[in-house]
Amino acid sequence: MQMNSSNFLLFVSSLVSAGIASYITYTLARRSTKYEFLLKEKIDALKSIQQRLVSLKKYCYSVIAEYEGNEFAPRYEKDNKGALVHRDELSSCAEDNAIFFSEELTKKLNDLDSQLSLLCNFELWRVSCTLEERAAYENMSGYEGTIRAVDRCLADVQKELSF
Repeated sequence: MQMNSSNFLLFVSSLVSAGIASYITYTLARRSTKYEFLLKEKIDALKSIQQRLVSLKKYCYSVIAEYEGNEFAPRYEKDNKGALVHRDELSSCAEDNAIFFSEELTKKLNDLDSQLSLLCNFELWRVSCTLEERAAYENMSGYEGTIRAVDRCLADVQKELSF
């Protein structure tokens, strides 16, 4: 069987087409895998920050419940972590995963960090003062403000998860 020029061109064109299709498939698969990896990392980062935010929120509710004398409050959680430990954990997580967060979420996390600094100072003051001084200025507004700041951060986390 002799191969004429039209058969040869048909053969070569099918090889070239198969090569181009293989290359395009490979490139798209590689990009897809890279995107899926980055997406998984972003979801893990958002999950991690969300867990710390919820833990901080539970802590604030537990302090308020303890102040009110309500150990049966639905969110009552007694742990040995104070505002400073929660702030350190949250800051560390935010710094480690900052590349995955939007500017808006980063700004709100920084605002929350400032709020937590004030809360840490308040807790230090409460420990260092006398019972009479504490009774004169016992105020839970710092914890309530922190809860509101946490809620704003959680709303942004949720917004970033809805692609």
